[in-house]
Amino acid sequence: MEEFLKNFPEWEDDSRINVLFSELPNAEIAPDAYQNRIKFWENIIESCSSHFNWSIITESIIRKKFTRKGMIPVCLPAIFQYLEKQNKICKIDSFLKNQKGFSLDLIKSVFPNNNPNKSNSNDSQGVFSWIYDNVLKKPVVYLGSFVYDFESNEKNEKSVKNDNSNQEYLVFQQIEKKSNELLKIIHAKFTGSLVSRVLTVDKILKLGKNIFQQNQDLNSKSNSNSKSNINLIDEETKKIIYLSLYYLVTQEKCFVIPNQKDQTKIEGVIFSSPNSLKEKIQSFSQVEQTIATIKNAICKLKTQLKSLEAEIEHKKQLALAQKKKNNIKLALYQMKLAKNLESTLSKRNQSIDTLKEILFKIEKTESDKEIVEAMKSGTQAFKALTTDAGFTAETVEDVIDDLQDAMDEQKQIEDALSTGISTTNLIDGDEDDDELSKELEQLTLQSSQNLENSNELEIPDEKPKEIINKLNFPSLDQIEEKTKEEQKEEQKQILTN
Repeated sequence: MEEFLKNFPEWEDDSRINVLFSELPNAEIAPDAYQNRIKFWENIIESCSSHFNWSIITESIIRKKFTRKGMIPVCLPAIFQYLEKQNKICKIDSFLKNQKGFSLDLIKSVFPNNNPNKSNSNDSQGVFSWIYDNVLKKPVVYLGSFVYDFESNEKNEKSVKNDNSNQEYLVFQQIEKKSNELLKIIHAKFTGSLVSRVLTVDKILKLGKNIFQQNQDLNSKSNSNSKSNINLIDEETKKIIYLSLYYLVTQEKCFVIPNQKDQTKIEGVIFSSPNSLKEKIQSFSQVEQTIATIKNAICKLKTQLKSLEAEIEHKKQLALAQKKKNNIKLALYQMKLAKNLESTLSKRNQSIDTLKEILFKIEKTESDKEIVEAMKSGTQAFKALTTDAGFTAETVEDVIDDLQDAMDEQKQIEDALSTGISTTNLIDGDEDDDELSKELEQLTLQSSQNLENSNELEIPDEKPKEIINKLNFPSLDQIEEKTKEEQKEEQKQILTN
């Protein structure tokens, strides 16, 4: 604790800590000094609560933890009042007033030391009471921006002690953090079925033990190894877990299932599904209560099994001891008792198997129900689609017939195109075949005569270039000169005209 407090620079400053430990100044007279002290204590209490895992605090415990060099912080009552107004902490009695999901009888059973109906008459302070406490009762001197109490530490300790010094306060930041951690661990155990969402108190206590274990430094006494102190810590841890469940109930993340025969006992707790973050648990069903009852019965039977196994082993050891002493009758008697216990153990095991089988069938029925509901929804959707589209057996048959007719007609068209077009259809049938034959022979004869005439033409032996030279064609230069002369003549005629 001392090592951790060294992280705060003010803690090592004697003059500064004297001011911080004194009574708070009036917020209207010295607002800056008031705010500085409030921020210091708010920061240091929240930091220690987070570091040392403090979920429940009291003024008396905090006073002891923050005593420095024999000096006691006399401002803690005012600090606690401020933190309570800022919803940083809350009296457990006030917290339990909500009673959402918890009956008053159940609250009294789970939290026997707390009374949610207790009136908080000391919470409000009148003007005359404030004047008496701050002006007449305590000799104070106003020094600039703060008020310092000159009484001795012994008198200060007596002055701060009041009826509320042992009042338990819940640290909201811690309980919210730990509750969410517990819910996260519980969600990790889910298999998706309703059976896995219902947990017994014993199961929740086992899961939350490591999360909610109150740091022993907060409530430690001189003999930390004493049995009473260990039991106190265990009870404190249970109380914090129950407060966490209460917090989750107020957030509608779970709901407590009371025992059917005894409403002051918790049968089980139904938690929200991890797949639906917006799901709100505001009640429980008969099936969920049955699941909680079966799971509780299994837990009790398992406890009996451990006790029976230990008793059987003890009887067998007694039988061996009697045999060594040659007390055969006593040895056989102890063996007979062991056999009877083994028979009981076997029956208990069979009962556990039967109860587990019932849970399995409940889980299977739930799964079958989901499947049937899914099939039902799918059928309704299918019917809605066919109805909107106007689908019936007759309309489908008509569509198929129309499709078949269209396909047959298309096939006929394709067959017609594949046969081709007959050339005879393009020829006029009125012409005589004999006349056409005569004309064809004449055409053939004429073609052969033309071929013979073309063969009689003489082909010169000279090459094409020599033939061209003999024709005496003018050269390109001659053509250009002739063209220029012609142009000159044309220009002369134009001028003369």
